[in-house]
Amino acid sequence: GVAHDETIRWWEIVQRCEVTRIDRTVAIFDTDKHPSMWDEDLFAQPDDPDRFSTSNISQFIELQTEALKDRVAADRALKRRVQMVEAGVGGYPTLPTGWRLVYASFGEQITAKPSRTESILTCVTPGGAIAECLAENLDAKKAKASVEPDEDAEAPGSVDDGDDDANGPAIPAATEPDNSGITKAGLDLIAAEKTRALHGAIGRIDTIEDALIALVLAFAADNIEVRGMSRIVARQAAAMLLRPGGHLAEFAYDTLISAAETVLIGALRVSGPGSNQYGNPGSGDAAEWVGVLTGAEGFLGRFDTPEFLATVKGPPLRAAAMQLPPMAVGDKASVAQIRAAIAGQLPEYRPAAAAFGAPRPTRFDGGNDE
Repeated sequence: GVAHDETIRWWEIVQRCEVTRIDRTVAIFDTDKHPSMWDEDLFAQPDDPDRFSTSNISQFIELQTEALKDRVAADRALKRRVQMVEAGVGGYPTLPTGWRLVYASFGEQITAKPSRTESILTCVTPGGAIAECLAENLDAKKAKASVEPDEDAEAPGSVDDGDDDANGPAIPAATEPDNSGITKAGLDLIAAEKTRALHGAIGRIDTIEDALIALVLAFAADNIEVRGMSRIVARQAAAMLLRPGGHLAEFAYDTLISAAETVLIGALRVSGPGSNQYGNPGSGDAAEWVGVLTGAEGFLGRFDTPEFLATVKGPPLRAAAMQLPPMAVGDKASVAQIRAAIAGQLPEYRPAAAAFGAPRPTRFDGGNDE
């Protein structure tokens, strides 16, 4: 598999080099208490809220961090499950070990109420903005599932296959798994993993052609409207390419690629059945197309985990078990036994839904659609 933690975070290196000014509108602290920080763009419109900015990056980050700590403390006093963490890939909050991303928001506060096993993670990005994500503690979810009285009962999001007894049918010849063999919870896990892989692949784009092609494809995304993407993400990318007065700056191709990557990572996420649950729709086919373009499948993690296997039904599990060494699973093994046998043993296992790809959209200009 890909050693993701060894990946050079070029987005962070470039961003730290490029961030020379931060708009006052990004601040969550009381800007009126620090009037000497702000410079006014004399060429901006008098009513433009973005005409004020600061070059004092370190003071801005310090004030922003303190303000975020106060906001988190106030939220926790109201029994909201909120944690302040460090910024990670793309400027989004770093997930603690054993947590998975549900969805993320850049520059906009998440208002959804987390479930018992979820929490809102928040951070100050290298560019001074506030990023948040809703994440699930998988260890807490497993602990919650373990209190079920029936040892063979399925965990939340898993399925009852109806053939878990020791006298189950023999494992059939291998067939390609399809989506019908995975629960909605499992498909959401796949969507989250594909989104992480997609963002990892986007962060490694190294040609102007691929960056521009990906941008064109991204703006066909289901979740992109005039304001469908976080305004702050787009403005961060634009700031890489413009002078303080708003004119196009001289920049290297690497900077243009980094700007494109920032927009793409902020815009694209893979759709799962639960994508709209928190008002955060996925990108539909566009994420699949960009995933193919960038080779995102090479960034996928493992699917032979107990958490994911709990969402897979009997037939695709039996097909996957054909990849195990002979005699690893008996002919009359129950589905629970097959899950246990597969867990941690099939690093190359990929459910069909994990593959990137989607049909080309229909053309409306009368051109050849073949």
